[in-house]
Amino acid sequence: MLLNKEVYNGKRILGDKTIELMTTNQLPGNIISRGGSGFRFGLDFELVTEENKLSKAPSIGSFCRGGAFNTHYWADPKESIIGLIFTQEYFPASCNDLGTVYKNGIYANLE
Repeated sequence: MLLNKEVYNGKRILGDKTIELMTTNQLPGNIISRGGSGFRFGLDFELVTEENKLSKAPSIGSFCRGGAFNTHYWADPKESIIGLIFTQEYFPASCNDLGTVYKNGIYANLE
């Protein structure tokens, strides 16, 4: 739905303004993430922007979310890709880079 202009099965689920708010940075510009890159966060999604693109495989404009038990979700509107990874890990996760490795593999094989 998020990649299909907010439409699912022919019905509009969310309005344009809602998606715009969800995918627009809601944090002040001085927030720094773990890797030192600019952390950008919309409403419930981490955003891939010009400021943090070096540390992300997905295209600028993509958005993602991770969970406590090593789950990962991302959507890339430019490439029309949605990725979902669900694991059953104890907390804290023993393989924190699983999402990054998976995304890098997907993007490395795009034509």
